[in-house]
Amino acid sequence: MTSSVSSFLDDIYKQSKQLEDAPEPPKIYSKKVLSNRTNSKILAYQKKHIINMISMILENGIALDSSDTGTGKTYIAIAICIELGKRPIIVCPKTLIYNWLSVCEYFDLKPYEIVNYETIRTGKSYTDSRFVNRMDSPFVKLEGYDPDRIKKNIYEWTVPDDAMVIFDEAHRCKSVNSDNGKLLISVKQLMDVKIPILLVSATIYEKTLDMKIPSYLFGKISDTRKYNYYVKNLTHRYPNLSVRKRDYAEKTSYETAKSNANSMMIREEIKRFTGRIRIKELGDKFPQNQVYGQSFIADSPEKISQLFHEIKQHMEELRSKQKTSRNSLARIQKLRQEIEMRKSPIFIEQANLLLDDGKSVIIFVNYIKTLEFLQAKLNIKCVIRGGQGPERMTHIEKFQSNEERIIICQVKSGGTGVNLNDFSALGSYPRAVLINYPDSASDLIQALGRAYRSGTTSPVLQKIIFVANVDYEKKIMENINKKLSNISGINDGDLNVFKYQIKKVEKS
Repeated sequence: MTSSVSSFLDDIYKQSKQLEDAPEPPKIYSKKVLSNRTNSKILAYQKKHIINMISMILENGIALDSSDTGTGKTYIAIAICIELGKRPIIVCPKTLIYNWLSVCEYFDLKPYEIVNYETIRTGKSYTDSRFVNRMDSPFVKLEGYDPDRIKKNIYEWTVPDDAMVIFDEAHRCKSVNSDNGKLLISVKQLMDVKIPILLVSATIYEKTLDMKIPSYLFGKISDTRKYNYYVKNLTHRYPNLSVRKRDYAEKTSYETAKSNANSMMIREEIKRFTGRIRIKELGDKFPQNQVYGQSFIADSPEKISQLFHEIKQHMEELRSKQKTSRNSLARIQKLRQEIEMRKSPIFIEQANLLLDDGKSVIIFVNYIKTLEFLQAKLNIKCVIRGGQGPERMTHIEKFQSNEERIIICQVKSGGTGVNLNDFSALGSYPRAVLINYPDSASDLIQALGRAYRSGTTSPVLQKIIFVANVDYEKKIMENINKKLSNISGINDGDLNVFKYQIKKVEKS
C-alpha cells in the first residue's frame, strides 16, 4: 500500500472515531426497560441494541440490522415485533423458514406470514406450516402479471395495521433489476402508510451500488436512478473525505481510496437507520463456541420421512432376527446415505451465506458420495477423507493459511487429530462449521472440537443440520440438544449454555 493511501486511511479512521464519540441524538423510544416477556428471552448484550433499533423504526419507519452473524438477529427481530405490538410478515430464504418459525414459537408470537423470496415474488403464500402447497398471497398481489415478463411485474401490498415486514438476508435484494430488488423497492408503499420495515443483513454493503435500494427507502433519493448523482455529490457534504485523482500516482491506489471514502460517506448517511452488534466489541459477553441443532426446509421432506421409516423397519427386523444382519445393515447405510444426499442443497446454501459473511467454512458429512457432490458444487479444493496420503496435510495447511476459505471433511477421517481453528493474530477468519450428525455421539463431539481449540482467536459458530417437518429428525435433534446440554452440565456446571436451541414446533 502506498504512503498516500495509508495516510488517507489514517485520516478516515480519526474522523470516524470523532464522529463515533460525538453525542448521540436523543432516543425517542420512551421505554428504557424491555417487557418481561422479551427480557426473559434475550441475552444481556442484545437489550440496548433492541431499544436502539426500535427507536430507529419509530423515527424513520424502517431500520437495518447489520449485526455480525451469530449475534441473534432473528431473535432480536421478533423481540422488536413484541415490543412494538406487531405481528411479522417475514420474507427469507427457503432454508431459513423453519428457523424463523421456531424463533416465533420461542417467543410465543404467531406471525402473519413466513415465506421465501421465490414464492412471494410470484404473488403466492404457503397454505400451512409444512411450507409445501401454495395459494394466492393475502398480502402481495401482482398487477399485470405476465409469467413471460416477470421483471415487469408491479407488487401491490395490502397488510393489517399491526403488521411489520421483515426482509431477512436483505443483501439478496441489492439489484434494482432483479425480482428481489423490485420486491424490496415496493415496500415504500407500506412505509407511506406507517407499516414498519426491518431489513436484516450482515453483508448488505460490498460496493457503493449495493446501497441504491436502501438509500431510496431511507429517503436519501426520490428515485433509484438518481443514486449515482447522489453519491457523486456527497463530497460537498463531507469535504474532508474528498479524494483527488492527482494525489495518487497509481490508478488502483486512487480507486481504492475513492471506494473507501464513499464507504465512509455512505456510513454517515445511513447511521440513523442502521444498528449493529459487533462480536469483537462484546468481549467475554459473547459465547466463543456456539453449538446448536438447526432445522431447515428441504425439498421432498415426505421422501426423507419414508426413508427413515424404512430404516426403522430394518432395525425392527434386525431385533427380531427376521433377516440376516449383513443385508439389513448394508440397506440401512444406503438409506442413510440417500438421506444425507437429500440435505446437500441446505449445505450449499448455508455455506454460500457464511462465505459471503466473511466466515471460513468447515463442512462435515458422513458419506463419500455426499462429500464428492458438495466438493463439485462448491468448488472445494481442500478435502479430508479416508485413504489420503501427503495431500491431507497440504489441504489442511491451505485452509489454515487462509489460502482457501472452505474445507470439507468426512466425519470418520476429519473428526480426530485435525486442527482447523482460526489462529490469525486479529481473529480475521472466524470459523463456521456445518455438520450432518454422525451415528456416534463421540464422533459428533470429535467433529465439534476441530474449529474450537486452544489458541482460537475468534468465535466459532457450529450448526448441526436437520430437516424440518420430518418427525424422525426432530427426535434426533432433541436428543442431540439434550446430550449437548448434558456435556455442558458435566464440564461447566451450566445446563443453559446452548440457550438458542431450536424447539419443536407443532403443526398448525
